[in-house]
Amino acid sequence: GKDAMQTLDMLRKLPVPLGDDPRIDLADARAAESLGDFRRDLASTARAAEKARAVGASLLLAQARADQAWALANLGRADEAAAAVNEAKRIFSKAGDRSGVARSVNYNGILLENQGNAIAAKARYEEALGIYGRIGNRLGVAAELDDLGDVLFSLGDLEGSRRKYEEAMAIYREVGHENGVCLTKGALGPVLLALGDDSGSIRISQEAVNICDRLGDRSKAAIALFNLGRALRLKGKTSEAR
Repeated sequence: GKDAMQTLDMLRKLPVPLGDDPRIDLADARAAESLGDFRRDLASTARAAEKARAVGASLLLAQARADQAWALANLGRADEAAAAVNEAKRIFSKAGDRSGVARSVNYNGILLENQGNAIAAKARYEEALGIYGRIGNRLGVAAELDDLGDVLFSLGDLEGSRRKYEEAMAIYREVGHENGVCLTKGALGPVLLALGDDSGSIRISQEAVNICDRLGDRSKAAIALFNLGRALRLKGKTSEAR
C-alpha cells in the first residue's frame, strides 16, 4: 500500500489530463483501504466518483461508488453506504459486468450483517460466491468464503466457520494475496478460541499481527491484537494480554 501511494504521487505530477485521471484517485483509495485508512479511502473514492460522473465514465463511476460504499460502511455510515452500493449495482448490471454485480451483492450482505441480519447476509454471500465461481474469479471466491466464515460464526456454526476460513486462506495463499491471509488468520483466532483451542488461537492471532504489521494494515492489526489479548487472558497470561 505504501509503495502504491508513492507511485500514485508520481502519476499526479503528469501533465493534465493524465495527472488528473480519476483512476489515480481510485487506485489511491484502494491503497488506503489496504492500510486500514478509511477516511483517506472515502476522500479518494469521492473524488474518483465526481470526476467519472463529470465525463460520463459509467463503469469507472460504478467502481468508485462500490469502493465508496465499503469505506462508508467501515466508517459506520450505513445509509450512505447502501445508496452508493445500490447505484453501483444498477450500473454494473446494465453493463453486464458480473464481477461488479457480485461485488455489489457482497457489500449488501455486509451491510445486512452489520445490521444484525445474519440469515439474509448469508444468502447474499452465497449468491455472490456463485457468481464469482461461474466467472472464475478466485479472489472473489476467497472473499465470499471469508464472509461466510464470519456469518457462520455469528450463527454459532463454529466448525462450518472454521472450514470456510481455511478454504479462503488456501485460495489467498494460492493467488499470493497476503492481505487476505492476514484477514483470515485474524478471523480464525476467535473461532479456535470458541472451539477450546486456546493455544491455536494465540498462535494464529500472533501470525495475523505479524503479517498485518509487515503490510502496514493498522485496522486488521488492531483486530488481531484484540483477539490475541483475549486468548492470552483466558490462558492466564494477564500481563501479556494487557
